[in-house]
Amino acid sequence: MVFLASSQVLRNKCLVDAVNFEKAECIVELGPGTGPFTREIVRRKKAQTILILIEINEIFFKKLRKTIVKIQA
Repeated sequence: MVFLASSQVLRNKCLVDAVNFEKAECIVELGPGTGPFTREIVRRKKAQTILILIEINEIFFKKLRKTIVKIQA
């Protein structure tokens, strides 16, 4: 399981490159906000990899839900 904390500093390519998407069975993102980092995770993760997003801000949650559905389509 991989735990990632999102922020402007952590959204850089180096952090995403540090995740082993080939072996990751589950990725947990804490505080994905509006989802720029999340979009990259969704793009790179394998279909069978479980992605758990934990967001307490209801506005961000609603935006993320719409964004993720579009990305996965």
